[in-house]
Amino acid sequence: MLDAFRWLLAVEIIGLAAFPLIYYLMPRLADRGYAFSKPFGILVVAYLFWALGLANVPSGQVTAIALVVVMAGASGVYAYRN
Repeated sequence: MLDAFRWLLAVEIIGLAAFPLIYYLMPRLADRGYAFSKPFGILVVAYLFWALGLANVPSGQVTAIALVVVMAGASGVYAYRN
């Protein structure tokens, strides 16, 4: 039960971190892409982990948190500028 809660919390955090980027990429949708923010965020994090794996960079929980923080930072910078 606790693992499911952690997963849902992680998906929510990733989705909120990716929302400003989706807001910019999908301006014509009625919800400005909110429905796509969680799948897009998971896709970005998974792609970055895959790229790090190809580069033989060790990855773990610290790397995952760092990737989400970087994505949130990029989204925050974009949101601040616009």
